[in-house]
Amino acid sequence: MEMSFIAQDFDKLNIITVLESRTQAIIRNPMNTRLSSATGSSFNKIVRN
Repeated sequence: MEMSFIAQDFDKLNIITVLESRTQAIIRNPMNTRLSSATGSSFNKIVRN
């Protein structure tokens, strides 16, 4: 199942990037960044590298 994801700055609510047609997405060194699916569900776990 492919989805679209949005990476968003948690404090300023700026859109950082949109990842389309992905089955998974990882943000490295997020620093107050959250990853949300196109349906608006926020992911609780952000993978840090």
